[in-house]
Amino acid sequence: MSEHLLPQDGPPEHDQRLRGVFDAYLELCNQHEFARLGECVAVDVSVDGEPVGLAEWIRRLRTVVRGFPDFRWEARRVLVDGNLLAVSTDGAGTHTGNYLGIPPTDRAVQTTSMNTYRIEDGLIREIWVRTDPAALLAAIL
Repeated sequence: MSEHLLPQDGPPEHDQRLRGVFDAYLELCNQHEFARLGECVAVDVSVDGEPVGLAEWIRRLRTVVRGFPDFRWEARRVLVDGNLLAVSTDGAGTHTGNYLGIPPTDRAVQTTSMNTYRIEDGLIREIWVRTDPAALLAAIL
């Protein structure tokens, strides 16, 4: 993993704790162990300012891996500011399953996203997702 950490303002131990929560979350996502996400994501998590809850967030992640069973996310850059983490993430997978009604095309895709996570009391409480879903669809059509 070629990861570049940017300068951080908080105490190193605080930043490391937040980073540990995020790293555990990312590892569970990459193992597709979504049933265990409650270990690091709040049951009442908000996504893009909407209170969607953990079950809905898991449903969204499962939609991705149903269409791309080998999908993996890799954090490229992480910036910690207080209780917020800004994370530049690359994703990659092969479209071998049904995705949003589109039958498998066996095409490999790569995505880039810039997400922000608010972590409090050891749990991800809020997630803001900035990705380009149109680019993903264009790659498989």
